[in-house]
Amino acid sequence: MKKEIVLLTALLLVAVPLIMATSSDGADGDSAPTVTIGNENLEVKSTGSNNEYYLIDVSTGSGDNFSKYATDDDKDTFTNYKILTRSDYNGKDLKITIPSSTTLYLINVTKQDHYGVNFNDSLNSITISGEGNLDAAPQAPGNICQRYIGFNGVSTTIDGIEITDIVMLYGGSIANDDVKLSSTNLFIRSLSATDFTQNDDKNTYIVAGSRFSDVGVTNLNIESLTVSDGINVSVFGGCHNTFQTRDSCGSVDETNVVVNGGSYLAIYGGSFQGLYSDGWENKVPKDSICRETNVTVGPNVTVKNVYGGGYLDVSSGNTNVLVQGATVTENVYGGGLRSGAETTNVTFISGNARDVYGGSRTSGIVGDTAMTISGGSINSIYGGNYRGTGSTEDSTRNVSIMVTGGSISGNVYGGGCRSGSEDVIISVIGYVTFDTDSVIYGGSCYNGEVSSVEITVKDVPWIHSIYGGSLGNTEFPGGKTGSARIVVDNSYVRQSYGGGYYSTTGTTETIYKSGSTVQNHIFGGGYGAPVTSTHIVVEEGVSVAHSVYGGGHYSSTDDVVIDILGGDIGRGVLAGGRDDNSSNPENKGLSSVGDAVINVYGGNIGQTGDKDRGVFAGGGSDDENGKVTGRVSINILGGNVYAVTLSDANVKDPIPPKETPEVEISGGKFNTPIESEWLADGVDFTYDSEGNMVITESRPPTSWDDEELPPFIPPQDSGDDTVTIVACAAAAAVAAIMAVFLIIDRKR
Repeated sequence: MKKEIVLLTALLLVAVPLIMATSSDGADGDSAPTVTIGNENLEVKSTGSNNEYYLIDVSTGSGDNFSKYATDDDKDTFTNYKILTRSDYNGKDLKITIPSSTTLYLINVTKQDHYGVNFNDSLNSITISGEGNLDAAPQAPGNICQRYIGFNGVSTTIDGIEITDIVMLYGGSIANDDVKLSSTNLFIRSLSATDFTQNDDKNTYIVAGSRFSDVGVTNLNIESLTVSDGINVSVFGGCHNTFQTRDSCGSVDETNVVVNGGSYLAIYGGSFQGLYSDGWENKVPKDSICRETNVTVGPNVTVKNVYGGGYLDVSSGNTNVLVQGATVTENVYGGGLRSGAETTNVTFISGNARDVYGGSRTSGIVGDTAMTISGGSINSIYGGNYRGTGSTEDSTRNVSIMVTGGSISGNVYGGGCRSGSEDVIISVIGYVTFDTDSVIYGGSCYNGEVSSVEITVKDVPWIHSIYGGSLGNTEFPGGKTGSARIVVDNSYVRQSYGGGYYSTTGTTETIYKSGSTVQNHIFGGGYGAPVTSTHIVVEEGVSVAHSVYGGGHYSSTDDVVIDILGGDIGRGVLAGGRDDNSSNPENKGLSSVGDAVINVYGGNIGQTGDKDRGVFAGGGSDDENGKVTGRVSINILGGNVYAVTLSDANVKDPIPPKETPEVEISGGKFNTPIESEWLADGVDFTYDSEGNMVITESRPPTSWDDEELPPFIPPQDSGDDTVTIVACAAAAAVAAIMAVFLIIDRKR
């Protein structure tokens, strides 16, 4: 027993100093990096500076176990080296470990220049770990030349190292050859970007592809990235060429970028194209493309901007952007920065962003755009491009925006910011939280034309306003919208305009379906800009607190048709529009309407409020006057109407006989008795117990001068049985019209 105790004591006396020595080396960073290929340990050498080592000495160009790789252009301003190229290294696994407070330079050089290191593309895998610093080559103080490290398509995992100054990592090749890689695979489990004291702009890049050559498929996955204050890291899923010595960067068939953690300046699905030295105007040829890009930005990510496309005239084919839990301090773009795309798909599930664009930033034509917003917090949504204050020549083609959840504090635009689109479809469905003043515009923000717009709002608890057209103002009129259709179903809306806000619109159609509530007004026209023609349909089960205007607000309209199928309209249905109620004569008569038709099939009109109650042949209210200058046909076929007035609202003086509209009343109940000469031939009336005039025999409208009024046919909806019933009623009305014509013909 005593012998065992003595032996144990001896072992402890030997082991404790060894353990302490090992711990001390690790803490102080005195141990050298280790480099292993297969079962072979490679020698690393000291540079002569404290805790700095290099793997390969290329200063002499000879006497080294590894081949030097020279550039294929002697006039180039940088030199690349391909390392670990011995044939017996092919198919081997390379492992590099860099201890804390230690730097490993992959090459050692005697002159200062731009240097790049390309790993042997025949390696099986590369794993780089530790807490130390990895660099391509030493550089003198004050030298800010770039250092490139290319993993040359070898499957690479980085876990825990640091990069400093302008070290750029490429999953592909940084060489000057044109050899296409089939794929790249770069997985960054954790990485730090620190100590950019020799880098004036504090920018560096992580690139999934190559510099100059093509790649089939790129794969880049980043789990964690830590940056010091002021350092900017950008990610590219495609290729990256920063030099004017080569006139293009490589093309990529497919890019896949997944970023789940870290802080970034920008994340691009596409490529970066360099510039000639004389600036922005003389760009390199546009011969590079990323045919499909896929970008996923997950939780624990903070990034300034996200782009599905590339940067500077590197076009993209199909781009796909998914944001799930990230914080985007500025914007998300389906396209690129000064770069277009054929199609873009943007999906925002959760997280935060200022604005989300289906198109590109600054320039770049985009084809079809699809956007899906199901959660998160966003300021504004744009279907098109962001053009800033630039020209409007670049645009998107067809835009589809689907919003089913999330919080919108700003607005929704079918077009872009100073950029137009062709056909726009906006669907806002479900519990979407809009801010108090949020607005949906079918068109663009300021200039930028849009061909056609269709807006559907269904089961939404609140939206301040809906405009079928674009947003403009007195200084910057909005772009023209060709046609706009608005459908509001079971939703709460403060007010809506068929046209735009200081933006011209062609034809508009506005349909309110059952369960919808309008807190204020429905305007068939626009605000501050003309509309060619409007059509308004109010179905059964709709509540309008104030009024329905066939025209607009400070907005002229040529032709108006209003069909009231049912519902409750608190105050009035007006054929005209609404002018300014100020004393300024310049604001009078801006909301004139040409010809108008009002058909009331049912519902209650004018049952609340203390003025402007019923159906009016004119427009305006509160001493405003949006007159109808042409012909008006008022056809009451049913419902409960407070009164019918052949003038503007609140105008007591009779209108001149030449402006007297045609009135045909064939049904309905009236709180205020109507003129007997307005009744259709053969129509009788009586009074109920409450003193209301009630038409006892209803007939459809007959004619407007010598022109037959077209029968109203509600929009088809296979899911709503009431449409079929109303359509049948309309068909019956047509039959009744024909019967009236036969009776008249027989009387003759």
